[in-house]
Amino acid sequence: MVNEPQITFFSGGSALKDTSRTLKKYTRRSVHIVTPFDSGGSSATLRDAFNMPAIGDLRSRLLALADESQPGNYATYKLLNYRLPKTQARSALARELDSVITGTHSLNRGVPKAWQEVICRDIARFKADMPVDFDLRGASLGNLMIAGGYLENQCQLDPVIKQFCRLVNVQGYVNTGCDTPLHLAAHLTNGDYVVGQHRITGKELPALKHSINSLFLCRVDEDMKNGVVERVNCRAKTDVLRKVSTSDLICYAPGSFYSSLVANLLPQGMIEQISHVQCPKVFVPSLGKDPEVPHMSLYDRVLLLIRYLARENLLVTDVLSTVLFDPRYTPLTALEEEQLKKLGLYLTKESLVDPASSLAQPHYCPTKLSTTLVDMAS
Repeated sequence: MVNEPQITFFSGGSALKDTSRTLKKYTRRSVHIVTPFDSGGSSATLRDAFNMPAIGDLRSRLLALADESQPGNYATYKLLNYRLPKTQARSALARELDSVITGTHSLNRGVPKAWQEVICRDIARFKADMPVDFDLRGASLGNLMIAGGYLENQCQLDPVIKQFCRLVNVQGYVNTGCDTPLHLAAHLTNGDYVVGQHRITGKELPALKHSINSLFLCRVDEDMKNGVVERVNCRAKTDVLRKVSTSDLICYAPGSFYSSLVANLLPQGMIEQISHVQCPKVFVPSLGKDPEVPHMSLYDRVLLLIRYLARENLLVTDVLSTVLFDPRYTPLTALEEEQLKKLGLYLTKESLVDPASSLAQPHYCPTKLSTTLVDMAS
């Protein structure tokens, strides 16, 4: 592939996974900045045990961009993508994990010896530090390897990410915006505070009854004093900011509006770096219902995104240039189009939704979305 553009995605969760697996056919220079603030699922178990950033989205995106064409790579991909059963007894799970560490598990076959040694070493380090009451049900081996590598590298994620990239030959760049083990907190319109990504998304727990007034970072629930949660800042990683600075296109990708998209913009320096890059800056809205913004139209979401992006001394067009959408599923009225154009925004209408998806659960066609973004970047 020649003239491969660098498309930088601010995203999280699973919304961009299928598109990422397709995108690597068109460019191997995509950049994926994912959130480290999740507090649900298996990430929560690791966070509670080791006071570390969330790594579930990180591992998922790394594997989505893995080179699956080589037999050794594919065997490694399968091993790191495997989850321990949710229904087995604790003793059986421990035995299966031991079989992975000793190299006797069926999934170890086909993994190159040098790579297997690295994987087994890091999972063994995790097991050595694993709390006695740690719940292995449904645990991802990729997550356990990253956790063990994190502990092995003095609680630093970057060395582990680079190692993971070498193991499966990742076709792109994936990183977290910051490594500080913080949590998302939301101040609601009724004055209440909610701490924890899993309490905001409306997926593991019921959706919030009141809208979010502001989203910010905090340490733990104990930071609440007199009913108020203390805000904490973290600086965006230097290497991530450097990658943003060389973007050919920046994409505010589909996903949960607050916990996947806005969360990625919270580390200090991120929005300022975005504003300095001379390239298209494109918002691709989520399809269907987003429990975090359940009643918001596309127009409302664009204005809300601008509210978080267009800080003091920044023009709207410094941080957002284009809205890319499928008008059949995310419509705009003529008046709304006029208002957005007055802000200096381009409105790009494309048939992006996979025709095989249902009206109730539409999803983007990975090939159409990938090729459209590559064309816009080029």
